[in-house]
Amino acid sequence: MLNWIIGIPFFLFLAATKPWLLGVAVVIGILLFLHLRSKEPLPPMPASPPPVTADGRFPLLNEDWVGEVVLSIDDAEAPEIIRRHGARFHNPARYVIDLGQGEYLLYGADGELLDLCYLE
Repeated sequence: MLNWIIGIPFFLFLAATKPWLLGVAVVIGILLFLHLRSKEPLPPMPASPPPVTADGRFPLLNEDWVGEVVLSIDDAEAPEIIRRHGARFHNPARYVIDLGQGEYLLYGADGELLDLCYLE
């Protein structure tokens, strides 16, 4: 309480002797008010669907899959020799991309590239 009793007359004395100081104090007060007021929270970002492969069957686990048709290793379109080769890895192949001309990419369950195979 004593601070207010001393502070108000001191402020009035400064305002009477140096009026520009009152203007500076008002501007600083307005800037502090505008800066410290509670701000509206930003609206939440709309949920985007998870990116999927070109045929929409699998989520994109690897950036190489963009625009590619990814097959499951168990699909009939994957040759039997590719399936057997994919099963030999420590992390067995779960996905196959047919590059055409007998070339296949084998990927693990986590999207890691395991091998590039070429069939003659």
